[in-house]
Amino acid sequence: MTVGLSPELLNQTFPFHVAFRSDGTVVQAGPVVGRVCTELVVGRSIRDAFRIDRPQLDLTFDAIRAHPRTVFVLEGLTSKLKLKGQMLYVEQDDLMLFLGSPWISELEELNAHGIKLDDFAVHDQVVDCLFLIRAQQAALSDVRKLASQQSVKLAQQQSNLLEIEKVARERLEKELELARQIQVGILPRHLAAEGLELTATMTTATEVGGDYYDVLPVQGGCWIGIGDVSGHGVTSGLIMLMVQSVIAGIVAKDPDASPRDVVTILNRVLFENIRHRLIKDDFVTLSLLRVSPRRIVFAGAHEQFLVCRGKTGIAERIATPGTWLGVVPEIGKFTTETTIDLEPNDLVALYTDGITEARNTKGEQYGIERLGAALESFHGQPIEAVRDGVLDEVARWTSKIDDDATLVLLRRAPN
Repeated sequence: MTVGLSPELLNQTFPFHVAFRSDGTVVQAGPVVGRVCTELVVGRSIRDAFRIDRPQLDLTFDAIRAHPRTVFVLEGLTSKLKLKGQMLYVEQDDLMLFLGSPWISELEELNAHGIKLDDFAVHDQVVDCLFLIRAQQAALSDVRKLASQQSVKLAQQQSNLLEIEKVARERLEKELELARQIQVGILPRHLAAEGLELTATMTTATEVGGDYYDVLPVQGGCWIGIGDVSGHGVTSGLIMLMVQSVIAGIVAKDPDASPRDVVTILNRVLFENIRHRLIKDDFVTLSLLRVSPRRIVFAGAHEQFLVCRGKTGIAERIATPGTWLGVVPEIGKFTTETTIDLEPNDLVALYTDGITEARNTKGEQYGIERLGAALESFHGQPIEAVRDGVLDEVARWTSKIDDDATLVLLRRAPN
């Protein structure tokens, strides 16, 4: 199929997908959906395995194509497994591609359908954390209600309630810590790229933050992403995982891709997942850079870059034109590419607003001017010393950590 992804990458990213022809013949199915829905067989009709539960339509090309931008729910005729997702028409192959995930409301349904957590794509696994947190909150609410009803033993029950709340809070903290470990675990452990010096750091305001950065080495340079999900907490961490997995998958398939094209594809995925699946109104600011020692090509709207030139030691501001991701389904007409030429020892700073919006005791922001001055002050030092010097200045300025803070530095090596 001509969908921009190889069959292997499509299986990894969407393990529950199904592709079928206009006569209903199934030509490809994700490995998991094929396992749990035994009636789904390549070469047979999809109507032997599924029906459309929502909206109430026949499972035909004509009916589906008459309802674009519609979220479909497919129900297995035998297994009763429900899959929620979107139908995409692949014009080049005259195929309909269904990209979905199990629509479940209780964890017990996983076992009932023979599904394991390992069967989900990366961005679906963290949903388990949300189920666990919701269960803890429901249990805590029940305990509080019970305590209020037992007025005769109010004093003793209040003591018991405090102990139960402590235990529940400790368990919740452990679960959030697990989610944080998942988020931090996908950050690059070793930063290296041909002809470049690299360093990065991230500090989260809560157990799970919404900041994103990644460095993906490729031949002749690397890809760098820097971004921020609105808010912070488990939902922001989940969206950040989606950003990382989509970008990593596309770059692995095509290291020479256009940053504009990658950002445009990423926006489509985020819009579907945030607006239709999570039913949230979050958004993402993101800049995606394809970097070689002599040049940076980037797309996407985020904070301004700072380039401290090796010859002059002066920090220049670079605007990042574009729009937020996940707000509208298509952003191609708002997305452009910008090129920055690099000379030997040029130092580039990428950051999130947790750096520039850090406030002192008077409520004054650290600001991009102070960040630029810090880069100019430290730019001649080793790149790790530049990083530590900037972070020390921000820490001395800040009275309280209110937001996630990320700093990524890259420098063209001397000739």
